[in-house]
Amino acid sequence: MRRSSGTRNRSSRGSSSKSNEPPLIRAAHRAGMTPLEHHTGDLFTTTAPAIAHGVNTVGVIGAGSAAQFARRHPAMKDAYAPACQNDALNPGHVFAWKVAGVNSKHDVIYILASQDLPGAHARLDWLESSLDHAVSHAETAGIDRVALPRSGRGIGGLDQDEAEQVMARVAATSSTVTLEVWTLA
Repeated sequence: MRRSSGTRNRSSRGSSSKSNEPPLIRAAHRAGMTPLEHHTGDLFTTTAPAIAHGVNTVGVIGAGSAAQFARRHPAMKDAYAPACQNDALNPGHVFAWKVAGVNSKHDVIYILASQDLPGAHARLDWLESSLDHAVSHAETAGIDRVALPRSGRGIGGLDQDEAEQVMARVAATSSTVTLEVWTLA
């Protein structure tokens, strides 16, 4: 069962009266679970111990939310590029980067390989697989919350609603990890 902590904006989009939602999400709502927590504001203000973002597997971070992560965590970018060049990060997989230093309030950054090439090359199946790997890692590591930007509005080219359904599907499979989805104000 999900824990309730702090204030959050629970989306009414998940009500069981919405017939266009996948059955797993409707079932989660009937059971009193909210697959996703919706937040508005700066993702980096979250108190979640882990944060995540999508990338390509070429090793190039040029813009979007990935660039914001790279600016805040240059060592993450330095570890990400070689992982791509050494074929250690393939589409649909995740690179769990342990944040070093006392100045960060996050323990892990999950680099989600949601696209193969830079630009509008993200795929929903890669997003789902990489996020599923991240949630599995979080469960094993004892991480109870992972925050990520709302997908589908940026460079990757995914449909925002379809991407959110994927996130909700993955979130509904875990009873110990809550996904926070952040939208810029």
